[in-house]
Amino acid sequence: MYEFSDAIDKVNFDEEFSDVADNIKNDCWQLESMNFSDAVAKINEWIDRVFNTCKCSIIDYPEWFKIVVWRVLYNELKANPQARQTELIENNINLPKDVFGKKYWNMYSPDMKLQQEKYDNLFLPFNYAQVECNPIYRAMIHHIICSADICTDSIVDVFGKFGLVPALCANGYKHKVVCVSEKDYFLFSVLQDALKKPVKVYKIIGKLQHYLEIKNF
Repeated sequence: MYEFSDAIDKVNFDEEFSDVADNIKNDCWQLESMNFSDAVAKINEWIDRVFNTCKCSIIDYPEWFKIVVWRVLYNELKANPQARQTELIENNINLPKDVFGKKYWNMYSPDMKLQQEKYDNLFLPFNYAQVECNPIYRAMIHHIICSADICTDSIVDVFGKFGLVPALCANGYKHKVVCVSEKDYFLFSVLQDALKKPVKVYKIIGKLQHYLEIKNF
């Protein structure tokens, strides 16, 4: 959950805005008590006066600003359940309506957070030994993870043995893998980045093989 205080903390580490950091932090504190219209006016002022002037790409907007936009929209959606996030952005803020999507900020959006809040945490009445020795229990957990369709920004730690499983995508878990041992999870985490860009990894391996062939020759 993003708070205005998180935005203020980010300002402290943003060297690009260090000369106006105090002004930004003061504005962030004021935003917390502003109504939606006034908060949107301040957001658009930042966009027009600061980011558009320096021709900053939307993707590269500072982290503190992204948090501010997130929190302002979250507060409005919370207070007005009938509102739609895309319409609020499109009609009020000088940003793309899908600004939280992968094309731009790739953030967990306010409306997704509100959807998640409707549900309680899931606790399974199994211990690690039961799951390790019982393939039926393993299959049940595997099915729960792979079939999840409720968005969450929670971290799932199954018995402290399966490793941390981030659940950050709109269709349940980002990596639909159940690791039944610490060793398997470690191998998966090491190879995870490589699996995302296999062509690049193949090229690196090819160059390494060529280098070793020359050396051995």
